[in-house]
Formats: sequence, structure tokens, C-alpha cells
Amino acid sequence: MELRLTPAITLFFSFLFLITSVNALPLEEEWGAWVKDRHEDISCPWNSDKKPTKVCVWPGNLNLSLEQGGLSFTQQVEVFSKQARVLLPGNEQHWPTKITLNQSSLDQKPATVIEVSKLPYIQLKKGKHIIKGHFNWETRPASLTIPTNIPFVNLSEQGKKLQINRHDNRLIFAQHKGNNQEQKRDSLDVKVYRQLVDGIPLSLETRLELSVSGKPREIKIGQVVWDGSEVSQLRSNLPTRIEKDGDIRLQVTAGKHHISVFTRFTGDIATINTKSTSDDWPVFEYISFLSNTNIRQVKLSGAISIDTTQVNIPSDWANRPTYRLDTDTTLKIETQYRGDDSLSANQLKVQRNLWLDFDGSKVTGLENINGKMNRDWRLNAAKDTFIGRATVADQPVLITEHDGQQGLEIRSANINLSAVTLMNNPKEFSASGWNSIVDNFSATLHLPPGWRVLYADGVDRIHGTWISEWDLWDLFLILII
Repeated sequence: MELRLTPAITLFFSFLFLITSVNALPLEEEWGAWVKDRHEDISCPWNSDKKPTKVCVWPGNLNLSLEQGGLSFTQQVEVFSKQARVLLPGNEQHWPTKITLNQSSLDQKPATVIEVSKLPYIQLKKGKHIIKGHFNWETRPASLTIPTNIPFVNLSEQGKKLQINRHDNRLIFAQHKGNNQEQKRDSLDVKVYRQLVDGIPLSLETRLELSVSGKPREIKIGQVVWDGSEVSQLRSNLPTRIEKDGDIRLQVTAGKHHISVFTRFTGDIATINTKSTSDDWPVFEYISFLSNTNIRQVKLSGAISIDTTQVNIPSDWANRPTYRLDTDTTLKIETQYRGDDSLSANQLKVQRNLWLDFDGSKVTGLENINGKMNRDWRLNAAKDTFIGRATVADQPVLITEHDGQQGLEIRSANINLSAVTLMNNPKEFSASGWNSIVDNFSATLHLPPGWRVLYADGVDRIHGTWISEWDLWDLFLILII
């Protein structure tokens, strides 16, 4: 079946389409203005990246011209939104001046620079713009900050184009060698860190960090072995020699190097001084101290104590007291006392009431501990003892496990502990029930009907067993019979 349109029907549909188009035109214009008013970036082009975004500021070429005492620049920018902030070249150290804005070569107007996060911005309206500005400096800087979204940068000097060297958001200027400027090729940077270890004898570890550039050469940088000490070990990836005066001599190459020198003092010392025998030696060196309280308690004075988070101290020394030394500083070592001056032991009194189960398989205990805690601040139960519940000063406390042992954290010096415990082996168990030395201990064993203790040992005195009720006269009578 074939469908054919008559000329009358064709004329009717054409007239209907014309009326619809005419009526829709004002509505489209009305909705278009509403959309553009609420979506300012609708005219902005898309940036086809991994995550497409709208780009409302489209920077053009940036032309830079080096001049005597400064630099002038011209930048082309097109703004697609109603208005936008545009980032200019420069930063807080090098601020652009004499900023002019024009949309044609005849219409130049001064513009105001806005500071946002210490960077220069300019407010622009929709359209194409040409921005001109200038930088003033007495000495040409090593680099200039430029926006990263500028694709093309031209640099010239006296009409001659120069090679562009960009690194991230910086434009690197080539440094010209002047007649009065000498480029230093051979350089050396030395950092000195020491660790004083208290012991018998007193020992010292010196770590040197060298940053070397230039040709391979032999250097003598300073004293690493102090007076009254001798070398015990040397670690170095460079040919190294310790001179008789304590200075270190090395054959260095370009790069970073780490040298460690271990020394020990041959006698008792009370003060430490450092001296610089070379211009390459740093003004300050840092000394960390590792104490040994089992030998003595030491007090250090005379030098400035520093915060190790503010100085690049070796990480394995960062948690130790560290002092800064120079040639005018003397570190004094004062022994306050020798030996272990730790706190006295805990003073505990344990009183136990023990109940044997009817089948004789387990023992349940009620513990009462009184006394004074002077150290540790944790009371662990014996390995064969399990804690059911516990109170300290009539307040329930949490039972925790540490290294496979149940115990309690004690928060006050005076202890008044009550606990319910359980022992699975009634034939052999801890007398005190706790993993701590006690000054006084007593226990009462309660037996169920039909049970009697034949013999027990492991305590100073015991009463109530069948054997303990026998005396010498009873044995003598048995022998006579």
C-alpha cells in the first residue's frame, strides 16, 4: 500500500510548521537569557582532559623582554564568562608594576592588581584583552614565577630571542658570567653530628655529611678526634685518613658522602669543647647524649638544648637530648650520683582465703592486697592464677592481659585491692598468687566435708595438716610401741 500526500495536505503541514517556528522563537530567546544569567560558564569551552572541565580564561602568548634594570611583558587573554580573575606573572618577591589593560592598541587604561594568596591577579570582563606590565630589579633574579596555564612564552633581550627554560611554574634565566663575577666550581658543604654514649669507657660517634661538587680532590676539613680520645672504628666510602692532630683527610668526588668515626675516651672527662681548624668546618655542630642510669646519673649544662624536630638530626638520635656546640661553647658533664638510684620495691601485704572444690579439681580464692606501690604501676597475677573480678578501693577495675599474664593497672600509690581468683591445679600453685614480691603473706585453705590435707610445703609456717599436728613426743611414743 502506498501513501501519497495531496498538495492540500502538504500545504497544511508547511503552514503548521511555520506557525510553530514563529511562536517558538521568542520563547527560545527568553529561556536562553535565563540560562545564561544563571550559568555564567555556559559559553566557556571544555578542556578535554581525564576529567573534562570548563575553561573560562584562555591565556594567549606571553612575551617577555629583558631590559636594563627590569623586564616588561605583554600577555594576551580571552575571558568567556561574565568576569574572571586572571593570574599575572610574578609573586610576592617580584611584583608586577605599571599594569595597563586594553582591548585595542588605542585604548589603554591602567589596571588594579589584586593580591590573592601572595600572588598578583587582575579582574577582567568578558572579551579579549591585552595586558602589559613591568618588573623592576637591580640584579636579575635566577627565576620568575609565571602561570602554568600559559602555553607559549617568548623571551628576548635587545631584540634577540633567548632560549626558554621552564620548570613547573618558574622561568629560569640564564646567568651570564660578568668580568667581576667568578663562578665557583668546587664547593663543599659539611654537617657534623655527634653522639656521646655514657659507659665504661665514655665513647663518641661522629657522623659527617658531605655535599661535594667539582673535580675530585683531597681535602682536610677539621677535627673529628678530640683530645684525650682514640679511634676505635672508621666507616667511610672514600679514602680517609685520621691525622695525628685528630683532623680528618679525605679524597672526595662529587656527590653526597657519609662518614662515621667512633672514638673512646681514655680517661674521665668533665668538659667537652670543639674547635674549628678549617674554613670548611661548620659554625655549629650538634651532640646528642645517650645516658646509662645503671652506671650513673649525669647532668649536662653549658650548651643550648635544641628541639630535634627543627634540625636535621639523624633519625636514630632524634629522641635523645641534643645540644648545639660552637668554638665558644663548653659542654659540662656533672655526675650527680653513681649506681642505680631507682625507686624502692613495692610494699605489699597479701591475705588469701582459698576454697577447694568438692571434687578437688580447682581452688577458688578471695584475695585482699594492701600496701604501697612505688614502681611498675601494674600488678600481674601468677601464671597459674586467673582473675575473675577485681576492685580497688571498692571500685571495679578493668582486667587486662599483657605478655600472656592477666593483671591490673594501679593508678594510686596506696593500694587496697580485692579480687576473686581461680587456680586449676590444687596440688601446686603460687603461694602469693601474684607476680610480685610481697612483704607479708597469709592464706587460709577451706576444705569441703570429707577432705583433709596430709602435707604441704613451700611456706615458712603451716598449721592444720595431718603431719603438722605430730610433734616429737608423738614420734617417740610410736617408736616405743
